[in-house]
Amino acid sequence: MVIRVWMLAFYDGRGKIRNVTIPDTGKCVAVTEILDDVFYKGQNEFCDKCDKDQNLANVSSGDVVEFPEGNYHLVKAMGFKKLSFYQFVSYQKHLSRDERKTILHFVNLGD
Repeated sequence: MVIRVWMLAFYDGRGKIRNVTIPDTGKCVAVTEILDDVFYKGQNEFCDKCDKDQNLANVSSGDVVEFPEGNYHLVKAMGFKKLSFYQFVSYQKHLSRDERKTILHFVNLGD
């Protein structure tokens, strides 16, 4: 299974995209387990050569994981926060990199 990660923590504008491949076990797996796997396999030492050629940062707090069915999850310092499409678009398009960091540290986005 390929999961798209919007690399927004270290890039201005719309950010960059890293595709993280995780094994499809064919079993029903909890979303939190998939998110943990995406975070782990989104580190540079586990990514495909094409991602390394793009010189992308590791998946970090402030990035957003997008599932194929359109669910979005913000990577937090500890854990993840599910975002609506509207929250994702607002976070991605309307905030600078510095404003995103402020939100991560001071706003809980509805927790």
